[in-house]
Amino acid sequence: LDVPGREFLLRTIRELAETRPELTLVFITQRIEDILPQFTHGMILKEGQIMADGLREEVLTEENLKQAFGMDLQLIQTRSGRFWTVIE
Repeated sequence: LDVPGREFLLRTIRELAETRPELTLVFITQRIEDILPQFTHGMILKEGQIMADGLREEVLTEENLKQAFGMDLQLIQTRSGRFWTVIE
């Protein structure tokens, strides 16, 4: 998806999560910036194996991402609650 299309999709998912809390949403991505604040849990896979899983704030850490991607990076959380990675 291009950037406007991706943001439209993420906005739609966010609205669905906020208006239909009884639904369980499963979202799969390789892009850290696609992880919405409404997602409460996460899982990181490395070489097809579960490397970390649990609450989002416990799973989505710099250490876990460095280990998963095998590179030095910085994890930045924006005011909107979304994350970005900066490769060092």
